[in-house]
Amino acid sequence: MNRKKILIVIIFFTILIITGLLIITRTDSYNSLSISQEKWDSILEKRKENLTLEIENIRFNEYDLIVDNSNSKLYYSIINDNDSSYNPSVSYKTNNKTKLVVLKDELDESKIGDYEFKIMIYNNSSYRTYRLVCTRFPILNITNKDKENDSSKQSILMQMYFFDNLKNSSNRILRSDGILNIENNNNYKMHLEVLSPGRNIRDNVISIMGMEPSSRYDLTKINSIQENRFKNEDKHIIELFIDNKYKGLYKIEVMK
Repeated sequence: MNRKKILIVIIFFTILIITGLLIITRTDSYNSLSISQEKWDSILEKRKENLTLEIENIRFNEYDLIVDNSNSKLYYSIINDNDSSYNPSVSYKTNNKTKLVVLKDELDESKIGDYEFKIMIYNNSSYRTYRLVCTRFPILNITNKDKENDSSKQSILMQMYFFDNLKNSSNRILRSDGILNIENNNNYKMHLEVLSPGRNIRDNVISIMGMEPSSRYDLTKINSIQENRFKNEDKHIIELFIDNKYKGLYKIEVMK
């Protein structure tokens, strides 16, 4: 290898190292990130809003939040038997010029639901604000794997991410590929699938929220908790998202 090629290789790896040093995962407690309204306003006054700034890989207590960048919203499913749920560790990808702060407003049980907290990321010239919503329900996020995003399709290839926040859950996170069938009245049928070692597709039989193991589940829209006569001991209510966009409260049940 001649001197010119060696120099090119050295420059290339130097750039990789510098990039790795600039982009880091930062971790702080939620409360330590809080700032006063005065400080919040001073950040806004000196910068311009930039909606191309995005929060990347944000996690509370090591669990990923659902991030809807199209609507500038974050969704946090609170584990109800965890002492640190209301002051979680917050980790996110950033570089040394980007910071994350929250408007001083402590998380507590009375604010679970429709209440929205304010979070901001900013650098020397710009900022973007997000709204944080806390829920007491498990979260199901379905990602559309179809390359052609045709809204008229009644069946789509999907990838499931399920976060179970219920007390003493033995398996907090479940993932699976599968097929999502779109029914009437915003209801869905979910068929979970997995590739076998021989690369054949077969049913992926798993237990969700302690229910009977199955590969097929019904998702039924709930218009309101009151109409469904919801009780705290009912453990089959979830928050449903499709491609990180909120769809509402659903009842999940093993398909009969």
